Amino acid sequence: MSTIGQGRYLFAEFQLDATQRLFVREGENVPLQAQTFDLLHYFVANAQRVISKDELMRAVWPDEAIDESVLNQHIFQLRRALTASEPGYRLLAAVPGTGFQFTQPVTEIASGPGASPRLVLHSAASQTVKSPLATGPARREGAAAAAPTERRAGPEPEPNDLDVPVTPVYRTARFEEMEAESAPVAETAPAAEAEAAPILSRSGRDEEPERRERRERKPRKRPAARKRAVTVDPEEDERSALARAFTLPRLLMALGGLIVVAGAVWLGWRNLREPHYDGITLLLTETENAAADAEFDGGLTAAIAMDLGQSPKVALVPRATVAATLQAMQRPAVTAITPDLAKELCGRIHPQAWLASSISRVSTRLLISMDAYDCGTGLRLAQTRGLADTNAAVLPLLDRMTADLRMQLGEPASSVERVSRALPTTVTLAALKAFAQGTGPGFAAHPGNAEPILQQAVGSSPQFAQGWAELAIAQYAAGEREPAAQSLRRAWELRNTVDEASRLAITALYLSRITGDTAAAGANYRAWTAQYPRNPQPFAELADLDIQIGHADQAVEPARRAVTLDPANPGVYTLLARAQMRAGSLDDALATAKLAVSRHTDEAALHEILFQLAYLRHDSETQEEQRKWARDHQAGPQMDLEQAMLLLSQGSVKQALEMYETVLADYRRQGMTEAASRIEAGLPRWQAELGQTEPAYVRLQKQPEGSSSVDLPVAWAEVGETSRAAALLAKDVESYAGWTVWQQDYAPQVRAAIAMAQQKPAVAIDELKAAAAWDMRGYEVPAMRGRAYLAAKEPVLAEYEFLKILDHPGIEPLSPNYPLAQLGLARALAMQGKNLKAAQEYRTFLDEWTLADADLPRLREARAEMARLPKADVVAGREP
Repeated sequence: MSTIGQGRYLFAEFQLDATQRLFVREGENVPLQAQTFDLLHYFVANAQRVISKDELMRAVWPDEAIDESVLNQHIFQLRRALTASEPGYRLLAAVPGTGFQFTQPVTEIASGPGASPRLVLHSAASQTVKSPLATGPARREGAAAAAPTERRAGPEPEPNDLDVPVTPVYRTARFEEMEAESAPVAETAPAAEAEAAPILSRSGRDEEPERRERRERKPRKRPAARKRAVTVDPEEDERSALARAFTLPRLLMALGGLIVVAGAVWLGWRNLREPHYDGITLLLTETENAAADAEFDGGLTAAIAMDLGQSPKVALVPRATVAATLQAMQRPAVTAITPDLAKELCGRIHPQAWLASSISRVSTRLLISMDAYDCGTGLRLAQTRGLADTNAAVLPLLDRMTADLRMQLGEPASSVERVSRALPTTVTLAALKAFAQGTGPGFAAHPGNAEPILQQAVGSSPQFAQGWAELAIAQYAAGEREPAAQSLRRAWELRNTVDEASRLAITALYLSRITGDTAAAGANYRAWTAQYPRNPQPFAELADLDIQIGHADQAVEPARRAVTLDPANPGVYTLLARAQMRAGSLDDALATAKLAVSRHTDEAALHEILFQLAYLRHDSETQEEQRKWARDHQAGPQMDLEQAMLLLSQGSVKQALEMYETVLADYRRQGMTEAASRIEAGLPRWQAELGQTEPAYVRLQKQPEGSSSVDLPVAWAEVGETSRAAALLAKDVESYAGWTVWQQDYAPQVRAAIAMAQQKPAVAIDELKAAAAWDMRGYEVPAMRGRAYLAAKEPVLAEYEFLKILDHPGIEPLSPNYPLAQLGLARALAMQGKNLKAAQEYRTFLDEWTLADADLPRLREARAEMARLPKADVVAGREP
């Protein structure tokens, strides 16, 4: 955009050169988009004058009908560029109900053809109305129409009686009355008097005529191009017409290409003229309750979080990240996030900004304040104020204030309007207070303990959908499956009363816990990531789902995205490392784990992965280092569980079971009863598959009634109790009628186990066809299919199944199915008459089981089978 003003402007440590279109701070260029530069040019040329939004839009976009949100985005970008010695909002202040004012005194160094350099000081007392951005009559007329007739007397806006900085606010009607009563009366100067006011240079010469002449000077018109005489030969003209007729399709194609190119250029120009705004990551602090009203404790923070959480452009730091960071800082998890602590957390979590909020009393009313500060500079990015007449008016006021704050932080008004939804009137401050306490950092490690508090939240507000969802999470963590399912169904029924972000979260929880529909869950997560690309939660949960269904390679990218969005959360590193390890990228998994450790964002689960990677690399020293880390960080039971599984996979079953008993006791002591029951349910199956049928039967009889696990019916079938297995299967299939994993993975396993116990390997093979898509979820299905092929005398197909396990060691590094697959491969090769290769595989298996219990059935079988091979092949198999 061309401009009439051709001077240079000085203010603070900045220079703006209108001729070269440069904006410089202390010798360094500050890049600005074209419209942002034009906006700044208009402000400095009209310094200390209050300018309406309409005037700004007419001046910078005279020929376009733009939305006010476009102006707000450019204001936001401009304030960010101005945050040097002063916060941007101080140099460029918002005047409520009017527009904006550039408050900094500006010195103009004029230049241009025939103009001698001069210095002009812009001040409120001598400011004339001018429009340096106008080019042509339309713009000059628009600027003249927008010329104000009122100005404040001084260079700085006067404070109001509340000493609240001038900024966009949401107020009650009485708030504006109070402000009008307390504000100083503005002095009015007639337009003619303003036009005649002299502007003096340092020499004292009256230069206003020259300035007026330059302002009214019209741009020189480019002379019209001369027409050239052309002589046309009639015959040649006829031939040319014929040629044009034959090339008409080409011309049409060329015209179509030009239209496409023009459209692309227009779209590119449109994108360039809009300021690029990805969004902002925000850390919330606890709302300061200076109103001395206990009703506001905690509840306002929860309400602000819910309102801001609706935004696709504002990403709140997750509670789990805050809790993990406080733990790394050796701070109690229940610590309230004060402004001072927020500044410290900024250096560890690395959000872009943090938000301070407070509520206090002004006479009989309640004043709410919210201020967003840049984590890097500490400068204020946005602020909003509001007055409520009663306690009941606070929550509706917060809805409007957070919408205003989102726009100040750069979110387009259209986005704010599209995805904003007020908190339901049925949700009370008392419910929000209990909700904030129950979902705070103090319960991040043990969410089950928050159940009584969250019961208070839904008891106070039975229509509180988010409260029911969080209560369900707490009840699941406490092992109360039926009450949790009831709470979650209640949240699902109320999902249409909440904002879109909360609805997607409730839907995700419902699909994962109630219906078990993995396809619908994946679609919901993908919709969630598309609508809220700055929220790490849907990316992390999508990655976790992909891992669970055996698509670890697809999980890597969303897990990596979660790490990028939430780099202070140890859980997302664990997720990414697990996805990489299961996808076969062991080096990448190790690099991810080491990165987390270097950033002090590690957790017990991440060190479990490091333990597994060390085992795969035969690095016993690193394994011991991880066990030591666990002991030093009160994570001994988790790492002991890894060690117990390792002993089991090495055939040292007696020692493994002793360690399992210790781990189970520790888990139950810590209140992790559901996890303990799940671990215990898997032991009989391992014992049966290792050949310990009688001990497995004894352990199965000790299992409590009502236990639900695929391992239990499989184990009952493997010990010969097929009717018991079939009864459990019927119950589970009915209970999990819509669950994809049960219908396509677990149920085929149980049916195959029953068929194998009945000596029907062909039936087992047929039953396992439904589970083919789940083969890379774990080793269970390929292992069962491999054994079924051996029983059906199809060793080539059995070999393929066992190699499927051995070629993917990262899926379950410590599973006993891995060495058993080595034994199965040896058997398949021996059945094919490949004795030399079979001997080598038997030898590999026996070498891995050097610590195995001597009476373990699978060990005895392997030795006997190897002994039956030709001795020459066995001897040759020993050679390297």
